[in-house]
Amino acid sequence: MGLKHVAVDPSRLNDIPALEKLLGGKFIGVEITETGRAVVEILPASDLRFWIDVQNLQAEIYLEYGGHTEPLDSIMESYDRDLAQKLIAQVVKGDNNGALNMSGMYFPTTEESVALFEQLMTTAWAKIKGIG
Repeated sequence: MGLKHVAVDPSRLNDIPALEKLLGGKFIGVEITETGRAVVEILPASDLRFWIDVQNLQAEIYLEYGGHTEPLDSIMESYDRDLAQKLIAQVVKGDNNGALNMSGMYFPTTEESVALFEQLMTTAWAKIKGIG
C-alpha cells in the first residue's frame, strides 16, 4: 500500500494522534495549500501500536505506548521469538510486499497482522507473569 493524501482542516493538525486514528494510518507529512487547506500524507495502517523497522537486513518490532516508541527487545526480554518472526514476515512481506533487503518502516495493514500482534503480546505478558 502506498501513501494516501487527504485534505483536512488545518486545525486537525493540533492533535496528530487523533488525526492518525481518524484517517487510519501513520502521519508522514503535510502541505498547506494556497487556499489554506492542509493536505496530509498518511501511510495506511490497521494498527498504530506497533510497526516493523528494517535496516541492514535486520528487522525489529517497535511498540508505541504512552507517547513513547521503543523496540520490543528493550521493553521485554521474554517473548515468543518464533511468533515475533511470524509477525515480522506477515507485516513486511504479507501486508506490504516488502523484504528484509528493503529498509524502511512497515506498518500492519491486515487483521491477520493485528491478531498475530495480540497473540505475541498475550504470550509475552504471560511469560512475564510466570504463567507461560
